[in-house]
Amino acid sequence: MILLRATVLTPRLIEFADELADASGGELVVFALDGRHPVEIPTERPILLVTAAACEAIGLYCPTNFAWRCGDYPLYLARKTFPDESFVWQIEYDVRFSAGLAGELFDRFRQETFDLLAPDYEAASTEWPWYLYCAGRDVVTYKCFFPLVRVSAAALDFLIEKRIHQGASGQRRATWPNDEGFVATTLTNAGFACRDFNSFGIQFYSAKTLTFDSPIEGERFDPKRVGRGIYHPVLFGEDYARKIAVLEGRRGIRGMRSRVSLATRLPWNPKVAW
Repeated sequence: MILLRATVLTPRLIEFADELADASGGELVVFALDGRHPVEIPTERPILLVTAAACEAIGLYCPTNFAWRCGDYPLYLARKTFPDESFVWQIEYDVRFSAGLAGELFDRFRQETFDLLAPDYEAASTEWPWYLYCAGRDVVTYKCFFPLVRVSAAALDFLIEKRIHQGASGQRRATWPNDEGFVATTLTNAGFACRDFNSFGIQFYSAKTLTFDSPIEGERFDPKRVGRGIYHPVLFGEDYARKIAVLEGRRGIRGMRSRVSLATRLPWNPKVAW
């Protein structure tokens, strides 16, 4: 199945869901939406409302910023809601593909049984802003990039239990691991099979197409004219303007210092048991 993660349901998101369903050969597409916002337009596709109450009901600890910090939580709700699905793709609303690439991606990995497929999957350096949050004395810290991932049912079951276990620790709650570090670190150190999308001899993305801080104006994005790749973030209208404003603010000295120091203001020694 494909989990399409977004804040709100829009006509553009419904159109994207139709495109993904076609490209995947008819996979079930489910919307994972921020439950704090009402669903105001109709759709025949299933909807998962991601709320603190829903996540806490399956035993997950929810920090105040879990909606953006814990992009793995919708995957766990999907696992509980659709228990017969062997693999779950999660794709964020601001991902787009060059012409034909989505179908190629789904076809290439349809028969692969890897537990985690993700971009930028690798051992994390100490310079990674989330490194200390995801460090432990008994693990090697790994990271990935979360706009587009595929995770197996077995891996999701293991991740859920690990999140629940860590939620019982006051030290872990104080510096709760983000999705990209938690998933990659947990699965790798537990021996699950994890791979980068680009590690199969085919380039699906590059550092220029799949980024955090180089937004693409959606109205100018033409899948037939852009170079081959998975693109992120592709934003439209107010979303694009808002992202530009945020990035411009971070380019100031104060903003850069704030980001660099994100993982250095920890109230405890991060080298605790994972």
